[in-house]
Formats: sequence, structure tokens, C-alpha cells
Amino acid sequence: MRLRSSVCSRCQSAFSDDPRSNDHFWRVLSRTARGTATLVWPLLLLLSGSGITLAQEAVPPDKLTIERVIVGIDGHYRVGRWTPISVTFEGEFSSPVELNVWVPDADGHLTKQPSELLTFAGSGPHTIESVFRTGRMDGVIRVELVSDSKVVASHLIQALAETDSEKVVIHPPHTLHSEFWVLLGPSSGFEQAAENLNLRDASPRNRDQPPVTVIPLASPDSIPKVRDGLDAVDVVTVTGPQNLDESTDLALRRWVELGGHLVISIGEEQDWAASPLSSWVPIRVLGDYDVNDLSGLTARLTRPDRFRSGRYQALRIEYPSGETLADSRDGPLWVRLPYQFGRVTFLGMNLSERPFLGWDTLPQLAELLVDHQRSGSRNRRETGVAQLSRTGVSDLSTQLAVAVDQFPQSETQSNWTTMGLVILYLLIIGPIDYLIVHYILRRPQLTWVTFPLIVIATAYFATSSARGSHATTMTSNQVNLMDLDVGSGMTRTTVWSSFVSPESKRYSLEAEFFPAATQDEKSPDEFSPTPATRLGWLGIPENGYRGMYRSGGLAFAKPRYEFAPGLTSIENVPVNIWSSSSVMATQIDRITSPTELIESHLEDRGGQLEGEVTNHLPVPIEDWFIAHQNLVYYSKPRSASEADKTFESGGTLRISRERYSPNVLRNYLTGVASVTLKVDGEKFDKVAAARDTYDPLSRDLYRLFRSVTFYRSAGGEEFTSLRNDQLEHYDLSPLLPLDRAVLFGRVSLPVANVIVDGQPLQPNESETFIRIVLPVESSR
Repeated sequence: MRLRSSVCSRCQSAFSDDPRSNDHFWRVLSRTARGTATLVWPLLLLLSGSGITLAQEAVPPDKLTIERVIVGIDGHYRVGRWTPISVTFEGEFSSPVELNVWVPDADGHLTKQPSELLTFAGSGPHTIESVFRTGRMDGVIRVELVSDSKVVASHLIQALAETDSEKVVIHPPHTLHSEFWVLLGPSSGFEQAAENLNLRDASPRNRDQPPVTVIPLASPDSIPKVRDGLDAVDVVTVTGPQNLDESTDLALRRWVELGGHLVISIGEEQDWAASPLSSWVPIRVLGDYDVNDLSGLTARLTRPDRFRSGRYQALRIEYPSGETLADSRDGPLWVRLPYQFGRVTFLGMNLSERPFLGWDTLPQLAELLVDHQRSGSRNRRETGVAQLSRTGVSDLSTQLAVAVDQFPQSETQSNWTTMGLVILYLLIIGPIDYLIVHYILRRPQLTWVTFPLIVIATAYFATSSARGSHATTMTSNQVNLMDLDVGSGMTRTTVWSSFVSPESKRYSLEAEFFPAATQDEKSPDEFSPTPATRLGWLGIPENGYRGMYRSGGLAFAKPRYEFAPGLTSIENVPVNIWSSSSVMATQIDRITSPTELIESHLEDRGGQLEGEVTNHLPVPIEDWFIAHQNLVYYSKPRSASEADKTFESGGTLRISRERYSPNVLRNYLTGVASVTLKVDGEKFDKVAAARDTYDPLSRDLYRLFRSVTFYRSAGGEEFTSLRNDQLEHYDLSPLLPLDRAVLFGRVSLPVANVIVDGQPLQPNESETFIRIVLPVESSR
């Protein structure tokens, strides 16, 4: 009552005949109006575009009971990677059941990623497996079992707060900086090797994310069987005989084909013959024998401890192509082999038996077996991060995402310009307006006129300026990467696309891939009846905008959208007016006659590549070069101002020392030039000039994909100052020493379309790069 009477008396005094009281009344109302507008408008703007219902969805009573959830591999998973999830439940249900996983994308939007519909009989327990991909370190994971469009069981998992329990197996998510080593069989020095690497290379900025995470599995049954279930794994080691079933063997084979590294250590002929790995790993075992000289094995180690004298059992092996890392008197002992885009390292001895038991240098051998590539020194890495803090680019995938998401035709203002206009607007509606109405016009009550005029004028200026600097139709950019392994016919086509919406709308997205060969030459993958396709959002491994490492923020106000079963299309993707949406799509396929596209006959003669490559593609290959081992072959200038950089359709490259004298691959990639010095008319030997400086903000996609393709060969982070965590499986450098050559170039060939609301996008800018893995016959 006191408050009410006080306000009423204040109002009565404000309407008195005293002009000073009237001035006070107008000042109070003007301040109240400004304060209300300042506080309420941001909230209205936030809620107007959210499109989210804050009320919880009604969940019908559970008819199924979730007994156990395993996220990732034994609870380990990485943000931004396809992650396996296994849900065990009990209960009878006659209708098909679908597993839905709700996780945030890189923008914080909650996404539904469903599995295929499956039918179960009986009361269980039943297990359903699927994959999902999360874009936030601190996001939640909601697991739902759905039947007849109704949620029949659900469980909510806090990614960072959840701990292992009887019901949920999960660990805090890892960034893409961390490598995953999955161990099948005894540790055999791999765990100690990982500990040594973590002590040596761990960053003081992020002690909770070790460079290497070891995941020992008690049984091969723990290997995810679902496609892309091993996407987050870098190395799988198999030590000794392992009881691998057909589905586990198939999962390992698919993973190696796409760039995985399988390390096998086995010393019994019968154990290898009984393993399903022997049916596809290109190793032929001729028997076993006793070896007493292991100097070839220890020669690659620094200060190794000596083995105790004795005779130890080993396998006598031979292989068609690859690299011998250690020999014995009876043949190769330790070899590394190519397999499509991946590798297999084979040691013909069992690391869990003598003479390796108790051998102090075993961790060093284990590190060499997994071929761990140490990045730049700790000081160099920390300095590089500090230097790049201004750009927000620390990974090659970030540079790619930024390049695809730039639209020069839209003359958008810089962040500094926008901030300056906001400050100017605040000055106008605040102190400038106050000075005008109080001291120039001497009519404070006119703020009720000037304030809305300023707001209307500013809104009109902002709207007209925005419409003038943005396209009124949908614009897009697209980058395509086509990989072909000539030896097997396997193809991998990847598309990165970004489009700007001229209106606030929800879109449906899918990717349409064109066959690399005609229908007669095309055959289904022997491991799946149809080509394997994945479509997903595009995130970056950063802490900033659209970064997967930043905190969730106001994610609760973000709208939701859904993936189709099989993760091949997306429905109801929300895009605000003049905002962009970026996606990445991949398709794995196989053709029966790869020589109908590229035909090659290459030989390694004394370290030099010789032979022929014929282009049967319908288009020429521009800006081509061929890399093999540590050398590169490309067209030399025919004159001082001309170089033939076009590999014509139907043309043949005849690689010879006379026509294509090789250059050092690293020098070519990093721009190191050799010059001959002359002093007083005398010539000196060639010396290396300064190399190029890599620009992380460049939109030169040719150089970007060249660096991704040969990241390790170019020196990695030492040259680019950027990591390659997200695109590490696209680095073909490890294949170069394994009797494989890589032809790199660009083509004007349509390989895929991104379909938006049923219509293919017409990119304003589009480029297609091609990488062809060619077999090389060795004189070994």
C-alpha cells in the first residue's frame, strides 16, 4: 500500500502546474523508456529467432528398459568423429525399433541422428548399434528407443559430468588432437610407449588431453561392427592369435581401406592361417623358422638393449609390394604394406613372447611399429599457437571451412565496422540525443519524438544496407575431392559445400554423387550392396565461432533438426536470413575396371620412377604432378616462359629421367629453390634458397589440398604452422614409400551435387581435385 500511494502522489505532483515538476515527469518517463528498450529488445531478438519450445516433450511410459549404453570404444570417443554407440535393452515389442541419438552440432543446434529400423523377437536382452557425431565437448547425449513414432525408452547422458557406471560406459570426450590406439591382445610395450610419448609431447595448455590414448580391449567382440565405428581410431594392434569373427574382420578391413593403420605381431604359422586377416592382408606365410640374429630389428632403434642369446621362432614371409623395415638371414622380418588408402604393418614374431618379454627397449620398438610421427617440439607448438591466436586458424580443416564459407560477391562489413556502427548508434540514442533535446532544443519531452525517429531511421538504414550488400538469391561454394586407388578400384568422393540463404527458412539437404565410371563398369562394393554415403554438418577444431571446442553457451535456445536413417540426408536445417550453412558429404564406392579411367605401368628403377601413365578420363588433369617416395615428377618448362601443366584426356605421360627429371618432394611442396652461385666468374654448388611461407588465411585451395595430401612429406606443422587433425586420413604421404605413387591435380569434372529442397545448388565457385594412387613395380 505504501508503494502504491507513493507512486500515485509522484504522478499527481508530476501533473501539477509547476513546470519544473513537468520536466521531472518527462525525464523519468524518458529514462524508463530507454532502459526498458535496452533490456527488452535483445531478449525479444533472441527469442524471435530461436524457434524452440522450452517445454519438455511428453514421453509415453516406457515399454522397453535400457540396461546398458556404451558410447564410443570402451567409453572413449572424439568430438567431430563418427562415434559408435551400443544400447542394450530388454522387453517385448512387436513393432520395429529405431535408436535415436540427440547431440548438438558445431553451432549448438540439437540434432537427431537415427539408426535403421530393426525388428527384435522375444524379451531380450537385445542390442542395437549405430553411429553419431557430436559437435560440442560439453554437449548432452540423449538416447531414445522409438517405435511407431513414439519414444518407448530414453536415457540422458551428460558428456562431461557422466562417469562409468553399470548402466553407462563413457569417458569425457577427447579433442581431435588426441590419437587413439586400440590394442587387441597383450600390451607388448604399446602402453608404455604411449606413456613415454605423453610425457614427451604433452602440451601444458591441455594436460587433460594427452597426445595418445590407449584403449586395451579384453575381447575382439568390443570392436564396433557398425560402419564408420572406427572413424576415431588411428592405430589398431593385433598381438598374437585373436579370435576374430567375420563381422570384426570386416570392420577392420573397411577401416584400413579408408586410411587406418593395422599393426600385426604374430609368430605361429597356424595362428596366422586360422586368422580371417590372412584372407585379405597381402602377406604370404611360407612357414616358420628359428632366428638367432635380430640385428636387423634392433638397427632401427637408438641404443637398444641386447637380446639374450638364443633361437627364437619367426615367420618366413613374402609380399607383393611395400617396404621391408627389418631383415633376417631368411628373409623379411618386419614389413609395411599398402592397402587401398591405408597401411598394414606386419612383424613376423610375437611381441608377447621371448625374446621381447622384459626387454627394456620394447616401448621404443612399439612406437616405431605404430609409426607415430612426433609433431613440432613443445616450444615450437606453443609458439605457433600463440602466433595464430589472432587468426583463429590452427588446423588445415579450419582453413578449408573458412575458404568454402567466404562469398566475395556479398560485400559484408567487417567485424570492426559493425562494432563501430553499434557504438555510434549507442552514442546517438544516448548522450547525443540528450544534448540535443536538453541543451539545443531545450525540450526534454521531445525525446518521445527523437527516440523513435532514431530507431526507425537506424532500422531503415540497416535493412537497406543489408539488402544492398547481400544476394537476393541463394549463393553457394563447393569443393570436391575425388580419390581413386587404381589397384583395387576403390573410390572416395568428398564434397565440402556452403550456401547463403536469402531468407530465414528450414531446408532439406542431401548429396547426389555421380558414378566415376559408366554403369557397365561400375559394381557394388563387395562388402555392401550399395555405395556407402554419409552427410553431416561441417565443424572446425577451434574454440571460436562454429568451433567444436567452445562451450555450449545458449544452446537451449537453438532450433532442432533431424537426419534421415542411415545419415544420408538432413531435414529442417534452420538457416537465418543471409546466414550460411556448411555441410560435408562422403561416398565410398568401387569400380571393376579402374584402368578405364587411368592406366599406368610404373617401375622403381634404382630409386627413380619410370614408365607410362595414360589419362582415360573425359577431361584433362590440370596442374598435375606425381609423387613417389621422396621425389616429385612434373612438367619442366619447355622454354623460359612456358610449362606444360595439362595432362590431356587420352594423353600419355612417359616418365623418364630425360623428360621428367625428379626433384625433392619436400622442396617442391615448401617452395625451396636451388640456385647456383657465381663469385668472380666461378660457379659453386647449388644451394637452397629460402622456402615459401604458408599463409593460413589464403583461399588458394590448390595449395591447401596439396598440403593436406602430402602433409607429412611437407614437414607437417613445422611448415604449415597448422595441424591436420580432422583431415589426417586424407594424408597420402605414408603410401609413398610403399611402392605407391600419387598423381595429384585438378579437373573440371562434376562429381557431386548438394541438393537443397529438391533442387541442386549451382555453385558460384567450384573446384574439383583428383588424387590417384598408382601401383609401382619394385626391382626388389
